[in-house]
Amino acid sequence: MKSFKFYVLMSIPLLVSACSDDDTGDTAPVNQGEIRFTALTSSLSRADEITTNTLTSFKVFAYTDNKIYMDNVEVTKNSSDNTWTYSPVMYWPSTPVNFFAYSPDDWNNGISDADSPVTYTNDGNSDLVYAVNMNETRSESPVSMSFHHAFASVKVLLKSTTENILVNVTGITLANLMKTGDFKFPTVTTKPNVGTSSGVWSGQSNPGDYVYFADSATPVVLTSTQTDYSDQCSGFLLPQNLTDMTSTASGYSGSYIRVDCTITDKASGNQIWPNDATPANQKEAVEGGEPKGHLFFAFSSDKLTHWVGGSKYVYVITINGGAGMEPIEFSPEVEVFVDGQTVDQQS
Repeated sequence: MKSFKFYVLMSIPLLVSACSDDDTGDTAPVNQGEIRFTALTSSLSRADEITTNTLTSFKVFAYTDNKIYMDNVEVTKNSSDNTWTYSPVMYWPSTPVNFFAYSPDDWNNGISDADSPVTYTNDGNSDLVYAVNMNETRSESPVSMSFHHAFASVKVLLKSTTENILVNVTGITLANLMKTGDFKFPTVTTKPNVGTSSGVWSGQSNPGDYVYFADSATPVVLTSTQTDYSDQCSGFLLPQNLTDMTSTASGYSGSYIRVDCTITDKASGNQIWPNDATPANQKEAVEGGEPKGHLFFAFSSDKLTHWVGGSKYVYVITINGGAGMEPIEFSPEVEVFVDGQTVDQQS
């Protein structure tokens, strides 16, 4: 019997502001009717996520009266005073303006306008953000642009709480996930924690694997402290439907986490898993040594069937052993952080 816990934490959006003074017209003096920008965000937990401190530039498309007004203009931060500048400086026109912004600067390679979908093949290591403000007009108040994260953030934490064994992990793979999709900006103003203002991913394709952790020379020995060992993939993954994990003769199908590991007796140092009773699809031969084992854990459940952009999913897997060290004794615990609520599930 496998035990799963799901607990989900939504990511905090970025905020970008465009400030103006009172004058109108495209030829107003500097600081009178000038469109200016600032960027704000709360710090997030993952080191590679875009935050106020790490966001140093973004690009903007702006449209007014059905015509382009700012054509993929780069806005950059001045590190000395944290102000944002771009060139040429633009001023508020008399007609409403629609703003479309994104960062990093080059994630929409080949984009020609904000209305066109962009095909993106994801390497799992880049946090992508975007923001939209529709029908903005000049006022004394700043135009606040709320940046959303385009990807889902996925973390895998491992631990072991059985004192008389050592779980030696040599690899973690995030398997059979869609890597390519078409992204399109929303056509409504993005707002914090409002899913209806999110961009749209479609046409997800190109299934493949992400190597999350790999070190065959120096295995990680799990402790009772849940730890993220990622060294190959930052876990920024395409929003997508999660397919059911199914056992096959050669392994498993569907979307899943594979943990490559062996288990040894702490006192003697002898390997006790995988062993002769381990199914063939959970172990592989190692020339001149003991076989290596594979443990498989599903990404999906009846409570979680889809990853949403801008959400964070944390899977905590506990690998413990029991009498005989048969596969049935391994009990994965998965937590997905959502709104501070915990839901227990048995499967």
